[in-house]
Amino acid sequence: MSLIFPTFTQPYLQSFLVCSCFKLSNSSLSKHIRKLDGKDERETRFESSNGIAWIRVIIGAHREESSRGPKFGRFQIDCALESVFPPSRAKEPPPNTSEEVREYLGLIFRQKEVDTTCCRGRFFVPKSELPIGGFVRLLLEVSTGVGKAKMNLIGAAFDIQGHRPFGEVKWKLRTRKNKGEADEDDLDFTISAFPNLARFSGQLEKVAQLLSKGMQKLAIGTGE
Repeated sequence: MSLIFPTFTQPYLQSFLVCSCFKLSNSSLSKHIRKLDGKDERETRFESSNGIAWIRVIIGAHREESSRGPKFGRFQIDCALESVFPPSRAKEPPPNTSEEVREYLGLIFRQKEVDTTCCRGRFFVPKSELPIGGFVRLLLEVSTGVGKAKMNLIGAAFDIQGHRPFGEVKWKLRTRKNKGEADEDDLDFTISAFPNLARFSGQLEKVAQLLSKGMQKLAIGTGE
């Protein structure tokens, strides 16, 4: 099993996550979760192709108020470029080593049976690079007036049907501050997907690739 950290070579990718709940069984991950008091978290910093990045792995029991003991487990993997962190957060030393984080990744990707897995990716796309014929660019031209006020559409959320495994896209315009240059608007674009975890074979890079392909078609593309 290849437990290599993501490269962040995908255009505009800033962060992504993978999370899932599952019924506790005799798996290695389930046995480890039963021993925990609450949740357990490991996090480290690593060098990606697009600068310093962080990865955090959280595992624990998903408890129900009416249950005497945990019946379900939960895990979440967060990956993000350090450039999206607050400056004070980015200066903190990583609490764990790469080997400690990979140990938990191994437990997660050896878990064969999981319920629906959710993946979500966040991208910053310069407005100037959105194609004129793309649906996002067309929506950005939508405006209306109420009395003397003029209102422009700067964000939206869409439920995706007929294009599995993608489930939803959200976007909004954000102004990027450029030192010594004119400010430029970015499209802050988030896409979610619900794939089969087994298809990734422990490779987070495949998760990033899946989300990037969805972004390219649904935000950058023309929808064809």
